[in-house]
Amino acid sequence: MIYFADLNKPVLLDAYTILETNENGKRITTYKAKDLDQTGVRDMKLIANADGEAERLEASYFDENFIYQNKREITLNMSNGMLDSYTMKVKQQMIFKNPIEYAIDCEVRK
Repeated sequence: MIYFADLNKPVLLDAYTILETNENGKRITTYKAKDLDQTGVRDMKLIANADGEAERLEASYFDENFIYQNKREITLNMSNGMLDSYTMKVKQQMIFKNPIEYAIDCEVRK
């Protein structure tokens, strides 16, 4: 379900502008697509604590052609290196059809 957010592909080596900032003791790394027609993932934000452990990942994906449009947004929340919860919002529009929208909210029980 979240495989679309994989930026670790050789073809995407220079496809993103990377911005690293620090806010309130958090390290924020933001990836923004340079050419929106070349990549499906428009942007991704990784928020890590002062120790460098990932706490949150946000990504948005957009794909379209003559028949459909597909937009997905995903958020992953983590603590101690483990997934705590995730949210996925999807909007699909096909030609001559009503749009379909849904969201998935999941909390991981330990």
